[in-house]
Amino acid sequence: MAQGFINKQTTEGIETRSLIAELIEKNEIQRAKKLCDNELEKNQADTQVLFFLSKIAAKQSDVDTAIDILLKALNNEPTHLGLQFELARLLYSSRSSYPDAAKAALNLLNQINSGEYYERAKILLAEIFTASGYYEEAVNQLKMALVANPDNMEAYLQWAKVLIKEAKNTERSEEH
Repeated sequence: MAQGFINKQTTEGIETRSLIAELIEKNEIQRAKKLCDNELEKNQADTQVLFFLSKIAAKQSDVDTAIDILLKALNNEPTHLGLQFELARLLYSSRSSYPDAAKAALNLLNQINSGEYYERAKILLAEIFTASGYYEEAVNQLKMALVANPDNMEAYLQWAKVLIKEAKNTERSEEH
């Protein structure tokens, strides 16, 4: 009987997390936040719920809070690649507010050398390098993503963006 109770609790936790993710996707932020708060009452160190709260803060354009929440979650689970990737993404997106944020994002992304976030990390690195004018390094990152998954359309799209930006940059330098 105790086993059924444990399974029910586990299933409810999974269902709650799925519901939170769905609510965030549908932009029903207040309902998602309430569910997160309820889950955190049970376990303040719940990494997945903290991850959801950071997504909510980011959707509300509160990048500082989102970053703080992710740092708290990483204190609980420092090797969680999803948290590292999300933190790097947020840091890079806040680079205009924080000059060292892009460098911190690069450091985090370079640590993701395998797993489900590998390709996404390489694509984001390529985006960072492209924005900085390091086109060759951007292409190298994309090549690594495509070795991992030759069908990654996002990598091909980013490669096209690199080529377009590089061509525009070359045109500008030829005009001067």
